[in-house]
Amino acid sequence: MAARPPPDPSSLLETLFITYADRLYRLALPRVGSSEDAEDLVQETFFRALRELRRNAETHVTWPYLVKILRNLVRNRYRNTARASARLEEYAQEAKLAPRPEDPETAWRRAETRRLLVSAAAELPERYREAFVLMFLRDRSADETADRMGVSVKTVREQCRVAKHRVRQWLWKQELRRVGDV
Repeated sequence: MAARPPPDPSSLLETLFITYADRLYRLALPRVGSSEDAEDLVQETFFRALRELRRNAETHVTWPYLVKILRNLVRNRYRNTARASARLEEYAQEAKLAPRPEDPETAWRRAETRRLLVSAAAELPERYREAFVLMFLRDRSADETADRMGVSVKTVREQCRVAKHRVRQWLWKQELRRVGDV
């Protein structure tokens, strides 16, 4: 019996697009805040999946694989945006410009983000929670946090690294549950 040739990557991707594009869009939209950016991320997700299918016919493109691509694209976008924002803040401080007041939507998003972070922090083990709360919710320096906790600065940084990783996982699971309920 002869082996069947692998399916055409374009037709397979079309089927995946019809099946998952809306779900990926709903997953991306709250993370990036604009429909245009969400559409761009979904398009880039499928482009990368197609590129991988053409490169390696053995690749199995499934929902988790598409979510992983999307998650990495969102992370890259935030990373790049954060770097650009940091540079802009440095320029503003150098020029001694006063920051603009927040609009209501930005204030709401900031409050919602803080609420989610507090909820996520509540799920952390005590040693990670204390370091995370002091550093990221109360804006304490690593030195102040280490003094308060009675540990070294290196320990605080490691606990914060682990805490941030666990918080990201918790937030991602919450988002997947929310999108799954939509």
